[in-house]
Amino acid sequence: SGVRREIATITKMVPEISSTFFIIFVITLFYAWFGVLMFEGTEEGLLSFSTLSEAMWSLYLLALCANYPDVMMPILNENRATIVFFVSFVI
Repeated sequence: SGVRREIATITKMVPEISSTFFIIFVITLFYAWFGVLMFEGTEEGLLSFSTLSEAMWSLYLLALCANYPDVMMPILNENRATIVFFVSFVI
């Protein structure tokens, strides 16, 4: 049946795309860790980069472009050099 064929196709695809998801996770984890260290002690750091999990969530939102101004703009207003951090992550 059609549903079984679709499930079989999805089951075959999972191992092939899992390495891509793993690489994206590792890159996000690195940027989150670096963001926690870089923005430590700042007001914006307390809002978006206070913990590793909070930083990962903020970068996830930034990557989706859903609420990127909420994550990026307060930090950019304080220090324009942080644009390198955010642009390199999005690219």
